[in-house]
Amino acid sequence: MNGLLIWMLGYALAAPLSPDEAVSLALDRSVSVAEAEADLERSRGRARAAGFLRNDPQVGASWAVVGDQLEISASQRLSLTGEGLAERRSAMAALDAAEARLRRARVELAAEVRVAWTLAVDAQQRVLLAEEAMDLATLIRVGAERRLETGEGALLDARLARVEEAEAIATWMAGVSVEGDALAELAAITGRPIGDIELSDDPLHAAPAVTGDAAARSDVAAARHEMEAAQAALRRERAATLPPVAIGAFFEQEGEELRIGPSVRMTVPVWQRNSDGRADAKAELRQADARLTAVELRAASETDSRRRVVDRLATVVEGRYDVREEASAALASIALGYESGELDLLTAALLRREILDGQRAWLDGRRVLARSRIDLMLAEDNPALLEAQ
Repeated sequence: MNGLLIWMLGYALAAPLSPDEAVSLALDRSVSVAEAEADLERSRGRARAAGFLRNDPQVGASWAVVGDQLEISASQRLSLTGEGLAERRSAMAALDAAEARLRRARVELAAEVRVAWTLAVDAQQRVLLAEEAMDLATLIRVGAERRLETGEGALLDARLARVEEAEAIATWMAGVSVEGDALAELAAITGRPIGDIELSDDPLHAAPAVTGDAAARSDVAAARHEMEAAQAALRRERAATLPPVAIGAFFEQEGEELRIGPSVRMTVPVWQRNSDGRADAKAELRQADARLTAVELRAASETDSRRRVVDRLATVVEGRYDVREEASAALASIALGYESGELDLLTAALLRREILDGQRAWLDGRRVLARSRIDLMLAEDNPALLEAQ
């Protein structure tokens, strides 16, 4: 039983890291998502505070040390101009905006993670191609040197084979460096150690085909709620031109005399008419309106352009056969052909380059389509970025 559990644990650790799993791991570690969640919690607190009376009641009491006098008063400040209602509406709109910003932060993080996953897969596959090229270059170089030793080959062929091998090694080294950077980025985002990261062999797995109608973008919704909050805030500042009225009651006793009655107090807005608050609210409303217009225009242009790009790319990339198996078989044929003497060194080198260029081009197409699909899903606020496929 223990052996089975150990085997299952080892299998789980070796299982490929899917894009969905990478997104799930990153969501728990993201600073941007945590900041959006903190902003949402603050907005909830402000909304709760705005749901009650804005001013606490005031209670006062005094008594005479010398003599026989007692005074007690209690009052509640109330706005009769709708200031409290406007503040509640502003707070609720701000809460809706914070919720929309959190949704956008999660979607943006999911897109970032999927791009990082795509780049890591692409880098790993390029290293594998470089290894194949390096192995073939080494095989040709050994064959050229063997021919030179037996007198069947020329010194120039041996030298060219060594140059080809050196170039193949340098390409592999550069690929390993890029792969290391890509895996480091993915590990930093997901929290998964680099040694435990196993990936798929196709970058297109990061982004499924985009289907369905585009949803309302959460950043547009956030900007719209921010404008609504600014509008309500302006109404609140205008209502605050007339200060709240204090309504209460008093109790006075002096000797045998007793006085009880209501009380009303208010500040007369002679010098201060909240002109600074109204000006700030008007300025914020203008900014919120400009932000909303800019976000709406950007959302529309991004969605249209990225949909057009994906549609054009998909018609070319999708449905094409996987060239990697044919390329590997072709490389093996080149090695056999050179060893048997059917191919000279120059022909073998040229064929090797063409085959590897074709494999890289195939990977480029898959990576570009995957990135374009991710960009489109981000532009459309597609929940598929977050949900398991």
